[in-house]
Amino acid sequence: MADDRDALIKQLQADLETKKATKARREEEDAKDALIKKLQADLETKKATKARQEEEERRRQAARIRELEEANRAAYRAAYREEAKDDRIRELEERLRTESRTDIASGIRGVVRQSTSVDLVAMMDCTASMESWIAEAARALCFIIGDVKEKFPALAYRAAFVGYRDYNDGVMRVERLSIAPFTSDIASVQAHIKRQGAITGDAPDEPEDVAGAMSAALGLDWSSMTRLVIHVGDAPPHGVAYHNYGASCDNFPHGHPDDTKIETLAASFREHGIQYGFIKINNSTDKFLGVLREHYEGAGMPFKLNVVELGGDYTAFQPNVSRMLKDSVTSTFKRMSRSDKASMKALPLAVGGKLIGGLGAIAEEDEEEEMRNLEVEKKPPNWDRLGDRVERAVRHTYHFRGGDKALSVLEWEEVNGSFSSSKSDTTVRISKHPFDKGGMRYASYLKDMDLDLKRVAKLPLEVLEGGRLEAYAKADMCTQAVCKLLAKKFNMQTLEKGINRMVSFIDVAVYEFPDRPDAERWMTVEPYIEGEYKKFSNNSGWASNEAGAELAASFSHWTHHETGGFLIAVDIQGVGNVYTDPQIHSKRGAMFGEGDLGRKGVEHFFATHTCNEVCRKLGLVHPDPEAAARMEAAMRAALDDTAIGEEELIEVLAMDGTPGSDMQICCELCGCIFVVTDRDKYMSFRRQGKDLSCNTCRDNCRRDKTQVACSECGKRFPVNLHFYRMKGMDQPKKCRDCKAKRGGRTRD
Repeated sequence: MADDRDALIKQLQADLETKKATKARREEEDAKDALIKKLQADLETKKATKARQEEEERRRQAARIRELEEANRAAYRAAYREEAKDDRIRELEERLRTESRTDIASGIRGVVRQSTSVDLVAMMDCTASMESWIAEAARALCFIIGDVKEKFPALAYRAAFVGYRDYNDGVMRVERLSIAPFTSDIASVQAHIKRQGAITGDAPDEPEDVAGAMSAALGLDWSSMTRLVIHVGDAPPHGVAYHNYGASCDNFPHGHPDDTKIETLAASFREHGIQYGFIKINNSTDKFLGVLREHYEGAGMPFKLNVVELGGDYTAFQPNVSRMLKDSVTSTFKRMSRSDKASMKALPLAVGGKLIGGLGAIAEEDEEEEMRNLEVEKKPPNWDRLGDRVERAVRHTYHFRGGDKALSVLEWEEVNGSFSSSKSDTTVRISKHPFDKGGMRYASYLKDMDLDLKRVAKLPLEVLEGGRLEAYAKADMCTQAVCKLLAKKFNMQTLEKGINRMVSFIDVAVYEFPDRPDAERWMTVEPYIEGEYKKFSNNSGWASNEAGAELAASFSHWTHHETGGFLIAVDIQGVGNVYTDPQIHSKRGAMFGEGDLGRKGVEHFFATHTCNEVCRKLGLVHPDPEAAARMEAAMRAALDDTAIGEEELIEVLAMDGTPGSDMQICCELCGCIFVVTDRDKYMSFRRQGKDLSCNTCRDNCRRDKTQVACSECGKRFPVNLHFYRMKGMDQPKKCRDCKAKRGGRTRD
């Protein structure tokens, strides 16, 4: 029994252990199931959270995409509007350029027409003693024109006739003056001469009405550049001042009351650019010719009275007049191909409907002005001992307000308002005598003692006092500043086109001398540059054909294009490609001083300008290339000069890729000349709105800096003392940030 009980107990214990194990296993399984459920729940929660987060992220991304798309669309619309605006501006600018070219094309043709035509007047005594000469003139006129036309086929010819007799006591049987006006129908003038009767008046005396004939000839419709009057006569004018007959042989010994004096008439022929030829038949006209020569020649003009003595040999009339007319044509074109003032002044030009006797000197010299007569002393300067004293001076300078911003075509009409001026006190020494005299100014050595700069001071030949001298000097400074601004943009465009050629204009300041008299109180002052000065063009169309001139000509052409026809820079001269003393012709005229000829000056430039390789590389368009070609052909024929406009030479010079003399520029601070050897560096600087300076000024700028406190925020900022001192500008009082808030600009 005990064994059974023990067995039962063991069985029960075993069952209990089994139950415990089963329960534990079940609990473990339940725990596992619970854990699995929990893990599954957590996973579902995480999935839901992730899904929610992903949905939210998708929504956020979609929102961002929508925002970006809208921003892009807005930016695109803005860009489109801006591009459309730029397109409209570019379209307007191009239209302005096209209209300006079209506008002056007719004027250019007029200049070429005037320059390639000839006006000839036969002025003859038609009294009885001149019968053979009248017949010869009638016979020979067409032959003369034909002979000259054979040599100069590109020219147009007009002729006129002025026949004269004398005043009569009674009723005149014939006209005292017989006039055939200018016409290209030479045969009609010839027929008019044939109709002249060689008749003496009712109350004859020795003199004839020469003064009346000269007045009538001056009153003709002269319109050509070549102007010649051939005077044929065997008697002097009225007035004992013009002959040796005595008062008894002259009905008007003091001249006829209606006559203009011969002296005045002679000067008028000169001023109108009319060349005067006289066929001398006898000695009775000698005294008259002496007076005529005295008042016709001189006054800085190249004209000479051309007297040909033929005596009674009227058969020599045709060859001599033919030669005189050919010489007249040649001399006209020679004057057009020269730069000196006297030559250009002798060429006629119509400005504002008024006939003026001088291209190059229009508004450059007024003969009625009092002229200075200073002793010129050509010797090397001793810079530390110039003159006999140190003088006080005030230095005036111009600065472009636009900073790094280039002017658009539409802004050039207000260019004068784009500059600000500043002034600073200094001391100088000036040479006692000028070292040179040019066509418009005296040049003297000057040293700025405070800045230690070698300079040249220029004073006009005319005695200008008070405000006129100040205005004259400041107009020059403004012109130079505008040309300097244009040159910087021109250089960028030439370099970008692969043309390794640059132009530069020196800085010009105006110095005021308070201790000097009014006539010397204001002078333009510029850097002293050693080298050979050359004149490449003047202010009325003349252009040199030597090396370097084509770069100056293309710059002039480009300035007209760049400003939409508002202005053109001409009268280019200097050392190499560093220029000074330019003249600007503006659309308004007289905007840039008295030498600003306005539209007429522009027309004369293009009438003689043939586009070269630089022009073509820059995409410049000539307003009327055919007219300019006609002018060039006429000049070639007249001068037998095959060197004019040699395209091969120009192309080599224009495309030379080696940095050299045509890569010189003027230091923006001290004014010295240096060569740009790294064009990429130059272009990089210019794109940043910076200018290159010489090594000396660069070192001085790095060394000569200081810190000043901003007058507005108190923060200290660096100031380049050398820059502001050399520029003549006041040092800034505000830091860059404060100035930027007010829309200003500063410089490190």
